[in-house]
Amino acid sequence: FGIPVATLGLFAHIYLLIAFIAERLMRPKLYPHMYCVIYLIVLVMVIFAAYEAFVSFVIIKAVCIMCVVLYLLTAFLMLSCKRALTPMSGEIIKTLYHLFVPGISWPHVIRLGLALLFSLFITAVIAYGTDRYLVSYFTEQTRYIFFMNS
Repeated sequence: FGIPVATLGLFAHIYLLIAFIAERLMRPKLYPHMYCVIYLIVLVMVIFAAYEAFVSFVIIKAVCIMCVVLYLLTAFLMLSCKRALTPMSGEIIKTLYHLFVPGISWPHVIRLGLALLFSLFITAVIAYGTDRYLVSYFTEQTRYIFFMNS
């Protein structure tokens, strides 16, 4: 997609932060559903982090300390989400299924969807702005260093 991996990571972590804040502002009746959605997002993050770790250690054969710290933080995030879901017996898919069946609980679906879309919008603005700022900053630094050495 042409999006730097660091920007995707920033996007994912800020999205989770805003989703957690939105979850705290919602009614307690939606907590299990929001935790399940957050758990699924963290599961995707863990799979991607495992892929990055494999590429880093096996294919590139290089170790990035910052990357290893992020891999560990993502794993701890996964464990903490799993622990938060323990009272529900870890039935994630079943909890999300009950949101839609036997009849769709539209007020809950709309509220959950709005919280997730709001989180997505705010996160996209923050990640895009940060990425554009850093690209322009380091591009300017590179030009400055290039002209100083010539």
